Amino acid sequence: MKPTVLKPGLYEVPAPTPPTVAVSAGMPLTLCDLARNFAGQFGGLVELKGGGKHHPVIVAMLKRYGPWITDDETAWCGAFAGTVLELAGLPLPSVSKYSPLKARHYLTVGEPVQDMGQLDRNCWLIFKRGGRSQPGADVLDAPGHVTFFDSWSSSDLNKIRCFGGNQQNRARVSLYSKWTLLGARRATWAE
Repeated sequence: MKPTVLKPGLYEVPAPTPPTVAVSAGMPLTLCDLARNFAGQFGGLVELKGGGKHHPVIVAMLKRYGPWITDDETAWCGAFAGTVLELAGLPLPSVSKYSPLKARHYLTVGEPVQDMGQLDRNCWLIFKRGGRSQPGADVLDAPGHVTFFDSWSSSDLNKIRCFGGNQQNRARVSLYSKWTLLGARRATWAE
């Protein structure tokens, strides 16, 4: 799926097509797989540095939910998560008009996962962001990070491997401390 050129230097994110019954090599496609596949279609999503350059697909994802955004320096984990949920045919957060841009607003959609042992690759996780003291999960308009569960770290059981956008300025797998987890949600598709 190649992006559609709107004008030189600008791209539109491809229209979502729900893969709710998609199968890859006989295995159901998970949200984490979908996120990896989406990023992989563009050779990975990495912010462009220097000279006013910005990754056109990252900017297009951001503009989808915040039309005033013109750069890839804006926190884009929420735009990436929103794009993946839309591709899967899942609802987006709707607390406010620009909810898909706000990581903590993803605590309001999907099914809550209370037992950390029940996390799977159809879950998205919301973490605190930043080093200073932060409010709990009941405060939605505060710093956060939304990403997709990949697996538990094999070397440190206090760390969770997650695939998401804006992780060290790119779409990639990163480790997060379970102690900064605000909440986990699971995809629920209509039967």
